[in-house]
Amino acid sequence: MVEPKLKINQKIDLIVEQGPYQGSYLSKVAEINEDNIKVTSPYLKGELIPLRINLPLHIFITGENAAYAIKSKVIGREREPVALLTLKYPGEVERIQRREFFRMETMRKIRYRLLDADKNPSGDFKESRTCDISGGGVKMIVDKDFPGEGLLELYLDLPGLEDFPIYGEIVNIYNLPDGTAAGIKFVEIDHHAREEIIAWLFEYQRKLRQKGLL
Repeated sequence: MVEPKLKINQKIDLIVEQGPYQGSYLSKVAEINEDNIKVTSPYLKGELIPLRINLPLHIFITGENAAYAIKSKVIGREREPVALLTLKYPGEVERIQRREFFRMETMRKIRYRLLDADKNPSGDFKESRTCDISGGGVKMIVDKDFPGEGLLELYLDLPGLEDFPIYGEIVNIYNLPDGTAAGIKFVEIDHHAREEIIAWLFEYQRKLRQKGLL
């Protein structure tokens, strides 16, 4: 496997899976050295996240056809002139296909309309709810007459993405005990929008764990 190469100023996600600060945090590569990198320290609601020394984490980056999770850990911290974390790098790399993006069962509002092959609207917008969401697609409740294939224009009810268009392809139809659902694969989505979806999912998971619901 060709390992992904990080670049200065590249945006990344830091995935923390243990300890009190579990979640996904946006960061940026500040410096690359022989056996480590320095990245901007993550913030949440204006507060610096105090990730401890030796805390294991993953550096998560997305490419055109796949995502990569690079195993790492915090080996140093700086506060001046800007807050930085020093991370062990390079580390073991896991290639994650789009269909294997982290997925969470969650009900969120979603607006959608069908498109023709040229991406022209072929119907009015309808509103529904998701069954689950990932960085690669959604499963959502649909009517019985929903088509088994085609393209959609979607708007997810997630912070900052309510008015952001995502284009998806119908890939599955599911018969549920109380209705019908469709599996939609994102085929055209801005890189930043995908990162925001993944970050929201990890934060949502962290909150559920804190409440003892996972």
